[in-house]
Amino acid sequence: MDSSTEKSVYVVVGVIVNGTFDWYVSRKGEWFLNRVEFARIFGEKPFDEDVKLLSQLESDRPEYFLKKIRDFRVTKKELTELFNLYSEKERQNILDILPTAVFDFDNKCLLNRYPEPGGSFEDFLPKDWEGKYCVNYRDVLNAIPPEMVYWNEETLDSTDWVKEILQP
Repeated sequence: MDSSTEKSVYVVVGVIVNGTFDWYVSRKGEWFLNRVEFARIFGEKPFDEDVKLLSQLESDRPEYFLKKIRDFRVTKKELTELFNLYSEKERQNILDILPTAVFDFDNKCLLNRYPEPGGSFEDFLPKDWEGKYCVNYRDVLNAIPPEMVYWNEETLDSTDWVKEILQP
């Protein structure tokens, strides 16, 4: 993972499966779980792969999806290094490398902070999932297990505009 992660293209996402929390950095399009509905709304025919993915997710079998995104998995250490790099050289863009969503496959729920024109992640979830768009960024940050936090609160609090965004 390099420091060229652009907010408009890439997102940092937390994923919980079988009680395990992992980090992923990928293109935002990976996180529209119900691509069948996504295609329908935009007047396209869904790919067979998208139909299979939705079927697997609706059958409580996320393995197919996890296999598809495995190359996007990153460690806490990698994210900590990236955060530190942004803290030193890209402070004005520090929100770009904070988590934008948490997908909990165990409880079929999503907390999302990534605003997307034309529909957000929570608009394209498998059936039986609950999705919430979090107006307050802290709702997403507070959902992260403490041992997986890679950002430094002191750094966030030292920038007034970031501090204002993160206030409850």
